[in-house]
Amino acid sequence: MTAEDVRRPSVSVVIPTYRHRDFVLATLDSVFAQTFTDYEVIVINDGSSDDTAELLRPLAVSGRIRYIEQANVGQATSRNRGIHEARGEFIALLDDDDLWPPDKLQWQVEALRARSDVNVACGWLDCIDGSGRPAPRFAARGLDLPWLPPEQADTLYRALTRRNQIVSPGQCLIRRSALAALTGDPFDTRPALKGCDDWDLWLRLAEGGRFLFVNQLALRYRVHGGNASRDVFQMHRGMTALYKKHLGRSRDDANRHRHLVAGYQAACTWAVHDLLAHIRQEAARGNVTGAVASAAFLARTYTWAAAKWAPRALWHMAGRTARSARRWRR
Repeated sequence: MTAEDVRRPSVSVVIPTYRHRDFVLATLDSVFAQTFTDYEVIVINDGSSDDTAELLRPLAVSGRIRYIEQANVGQATSRNRGIHEARGEFIALLDDDDLWPPDKLQWQVEALRARSDVNVACGWLDCIDGSGRPAPRFAARGLDLPWLPPEQADTLYRALTRRNQIVSPGQCLIRRSALAALTGDPFDTRPALKGCDDWDLWLRLAEGGRFLFVNQLALRYRVHGGNASRDVFQMHRGMTALYKKHLGRSRDDANRHRHLVAGYQAACTWAVHDLLAHIRQEAARGNVTGAVASAAFLARTYTWAAAKWAPRALWHMAGRTARSARRWRR
């Protein structure tokens, strides 16, 4: 055993950060509070223009974090760099505004060590707001099929073809050897997949690997105006690009291809309803310009649905515009 092996931690915690100086120290405190302590923390400052570097400097100087500073290249590339730098047996990804409960690493390391046939351990999440207070939970703890036995790997892949079953990578602990076995980088950095690169990773890992869902809290997910997932149009563009990629990857596997075709049809139906809800929301706020932009995006992206749903969208916009005009005349 070499000296490097002796120093090798069990877990590498990878945290890309970009202009979240109000949250990143709390995120790190939640890591430092872990009951499992055999870990390293790799923080990649992705070209933050605020004072993130100054805030993190004391932690870097003291050796509590491995600090990497780079020009802004985006979250996916930053995650890949952190994974490339990692020395641990397991990889734990954490966004710079989220928090872990103190036992997160403890129970997930134990779960993966007890099951050598499992590549990803995942738990559920609770939502918090920008101030750290509890916020409404959404999407059934982020999982349509919670606590899925790892023996049902085919069922998991089928579920993932319909929607991303994992809200944030921070819910998971991943075996590093499984990431190394993938073709290419873990996170696809192509701009078209922005916002869906984690979903892409889960699909690739589920093609031949097993996940273990444990009924235990793994993440406190912060919901605020700066969430990347709030970019509605990009999320829909990313979803379309993801299905295009995986339908191409599955052409030699009839079973996977069938699941993806069915998943794409279901996802498109959900996407149309999501955009209609967004149109209603924008109209209710009096943002007619935003509602029109959403309707135009729906028509361009889901042409097959435009004829069916355009009248309803226009009705919502017209009603809201008329009400706004009446208030203005008063």
